[in-house]
Amino acid sequence: MSAKFLHNTLLLIIMMITIAVQGQQAGSEKPEVDPYAKFIDAKKLALTGQTEKAITAFEAIYKSDRLNDAVAFELAKLYEAKGDVLLSRKYIESALRNSPQNIYYNDFYTSFLFKTEEFEKVEAPLEILLTKYPDDLRYLDMGIDAAISLKNKKLGEAYLARLIQQYGKSEKALTRIFEYYDQTKDPRAEASLLEITDRFSTNKSYLKMLASWYAKENKRDKSIEAYRKVLQLDPNDTDANLVVLETSNKT
Repeated sequence: MSAKFLHNTLLLIIMMITIAVQGQQAGSEKPEVDPYAKFIDAKKLALTGQTEKAITAFEAIYKSDRLNDAVAFELAKLYEAKGDVLLSRKYIESALRNSPQNIYYNDFYTSFLFKTEEFEKVEAPLEILLTKYPDDLRYLDMGIDAAISLKNKKLGEAYLARLIQQYGKSEKALTRIFEYYDQTKDPRAEASLLEITDRFSTNKSYLKMLASWYAKENKRDKSIEAYRKVLQLDPNDTDANLVVLETSNKT
């Protein structure tokens, strides 16, 4: 047997052993799971009501990728559903740091701030939302409500101006303006309510609202007058008839 033959045989054996070892190593290594697949699996757990398992799965993803705003948002929602304010805040603020203009994150954060009564923080996310959706009544209402809670008339007037810009002298806009004036004890409340009854003169509900408001403000004569106008529209209105009848009995 020649030396050359032995050399070639030895090389072949070494190559076969190397290939076999590499194959065993490759077979023993677990394939890396696609991060997107991990997210989908965690989302499935959340959607099927397996909250704790979903949190564990999302937390594992977040630990390896703290810039993943989508994962942070999912965790914020899950912890909010559990009533864990601190962790919900941690994750929604994390999501917003990485994606500050995201509409869904800002919508969630605004609602979160209302629940925690942190009205002083509402203006910033609301501005992003109203820039995108300037005619969204829910966002406009939230801004007005925040201004009332903060007793911030400048802010309240700004949101009312936006409301009028989008809806003009519509029924919705006028009633919301009156509510704002009434809740803030603004002297324009009466004129605001009278404008509503004038514009929608066939709607007895607004006349009854006027009558009730006058009664609340201890303006008895004006209240009775408003109820008499209600009876002109609906002679069978129970509330108006009771008030007018009671008044007649006292005179």
